[in-house]
Amino acid sequence: MTPPAATSEVGIRLFFTEKQFTALKSIDPDIMHPGYLQLVKQPNSSEVVPEVYSPIAGEVLVTPTDWKAVDGVIIWKQRSLDLATFLFKEARATFRL
Repeated sequence: MTPPAATSEVGIRLFFTEKQFTALKSIDPDIMHPGYLQLVKQPNSSEVVPEVYSPIAGEVLVTPTDWKAVDGVIIWKQRSLDLATFLFKEARATFRL
């Protein structure tokens, strides 16, 4: 059975701790705050998530609609028509979620 095509967006929230963000910034100090990040959204019809980023046909870059830090947790918000494999990206590097 094929699920019906999505007709409206759903909200996606990604959470990571300040400690995880600090570790991410240590890899690339040019990442000043979570607004410097984008997501790479890759189509994925299976439950298998790649261990290493590899560009594929159909992937798109996604910029957050909003982000904020609350009590040591960073909340990164985005809207999407579907679920997929998401990877954080800065202009020069990609980080697996």
